[in-house]
Amino acid sequence: MRTRTAITLASVAAVGCAVAVPAGTAFADGMGSHATHVSTVRTAASSVNGTISRSEVISRAQYWLKTQPPYSETHYAPGPEGKLYRQDCSGSVSMAWHLGTSLTTWQFDPHSSQFAGIDHQISWSDLQPGDALVQNAQYNHIALFVGWADKAHTEPIVIEQYDYGHSQTQRTWNSSYAHEFTPIRYNKISGGGGGGTPTPPPSTGGKYYENVWKSAPSYRAASTASRAGTLNAGRNYFYCQAKGQEMNAEGYHNDWWLKTDDDSGNSGVWVNAIYVSSGTNDGSIPGVPQCAGSTGGGGGHTSPTAKIYKSVWQSASSYTSPTSMKTIGVLHAGSNYFYCQTKGSELNASGYQNNWWLKTDDDSGNSGVWVNAIFVSGGSNNGQIPGIPAC
Repeated sequence: MRTRTAITLASVAAVGCAVAVPAGTAFADGMGSHATHVSTVRTAASSVNGTISRSEVISRAQYWLKTQPPYSETHYAPGPEGKLYRQDCSGSVSMAWHLGTSLTTWQFDPHSSQFAGIDHQISWSDLQPGDALVQNAQYNHIALFVGWADKAHTEPIVIEQYDYGHSQTQRTWNSSYAHEFTPIRYNKISGGGGGGTPTPPPSTGGKYYENVWKSAPSYRAASTASRAGTLNAGRNYFYCQAKGQEMNAEGYHNDWWLKTDDDSGNSGVWVNAIYVSSGTNDGSIPGVPQCAGSTGGGGGHTSPTAKIYKSVWQSASSYTSPTSMKTIGVLHAGSNYFYCQTKGSELNASGYQNNWWLKTDDDSGNSGVWVNAIFVSGGSNNGQIPGIPAC
């Protein structure tokens, strides 16, 4: 359910990308499981070996998270447009960057004698989603950079093909392992680091990670009236925060509450900010958005203003409302933000059906329009999208 400890990756095979994973390794929510919403072959926005946006790079990497080709140094799987790429770590990055062939890790590394010259080294502070990390010295692993798991920017979140018996996976590396790698950037990537300012999606899909310094009671509303369960100490995610009843505990007091899923199996419950490390008395937690239109009372929702990013696996029509079925524009495939979701008319498209709709701003210039959950990765037939609040 959540990432609690740093991942230690200790051993690396001498050839290829195989990386040992210790017992208890936690993977990103919804990643590495059976695929849903596997799209049919579609035309890519970029051309082979051409300029490509960061959002398309991430979308292409997420395509293999959906289709789940198993790791292999000899077999090939199609990218979104049908072109085949080798099913190992360097093949995965080659596919994400839409290269003309599956390069080896040596060819990606600027310090290798086999360097292909298609990328260049950057600083750690300059890393942006869609860049990559290639291993120093041995040159036997590479992964696509997605974002940071911590505020200090020491634990990168990556998408990678890393070992036999596994498939495309998103996970977090700890700092010591990460610094065995060199950050690199594709020469033809657009948006940041050479042309424009990108809007990278939160890699956690609308979940904001903070340290909980002591196991905390969870409640069904932002008050102590109805105890739900317990949130264990450690690194935990939160969706948003709101003011509620003031709580006095552990020698502190606070009237701010954070919405999360606890370790007792309860979803959408509340934990007081007292238990979050970066808080102060009666102060909100920096970096966690406010639950728009809500006081945390659990008595209904208004339309949130926080933008929560998800992958749209196929360009989708936008509608004026979740019930009108009147199209108004288009939301392009790739990483897109959503405000909230609600039930409406059932839509049947691309071999799926769903009656959940997500509020967003489309690529046709329309604000506050609706897109069906069919087109958002991580959903299921007539199922809502995890991590998106109700409208």
